[in-house]
Order: sequence, then C-alpha cells, then structure tokens
Amino acid sequence: MLGWIVHIAIETGMRSSEIVTLRRAQVGIDRRIVRLLETKNTQPRTVPLSLSASETFRLAFKPSDSSYRHRFNLFLASRQGWETPSI
Repeated sequence: MLGWIVHIAIETGMRSSEIVTLRRAQVGIDRRIVRLLETKNTQPRTVPLSLSASETFRLAFKPSDSSYRHRFNLFLASRQGWETPSI
C-alpha cells in the first residue's frame, strides 16, 4: 500500500494526510483531478492528476485480481467503513 501512496504524493504534491483521507468519489480519473475536502488550511482544493497518477488510480479501480488493486481497495474500505473482502 505504501508504494501507491508515495507515487501519488510524488506525482501530485499532495500531503500524506490528504491522500489517506481520500474517498473514491473524490477521484475523477476521466477528468484527471482529485477534489480534496480536508486540507492543511481547511479550504477544499482541486489537484490535477498527471497521466502517471491517473494510471495509478485507474489500476487501483480496475476490476482484476491483482494484489495491488486488492491492497488499494482494502485501504479505501477501511477509510469508508466498507466491509473488507477476505483474503
């Protein structure tokens, strides 16, 4: 899980606290933006996504059996109170 967090942080300049509080609905892959609601200065902001960052999110959301996607979904599930799938 740490790998994609670091990749998103490097590609977007987002703070770790902004990344770990992300919700799936905040990520606009087609529009290549992330809408941050919880920021350091308490003001919402929109972050553009590079092609590489968009691809990272696209892979994470893509229905497949990859462990990368599984780890990402476990992270999102824990943030949103979803049931986590059994391993």
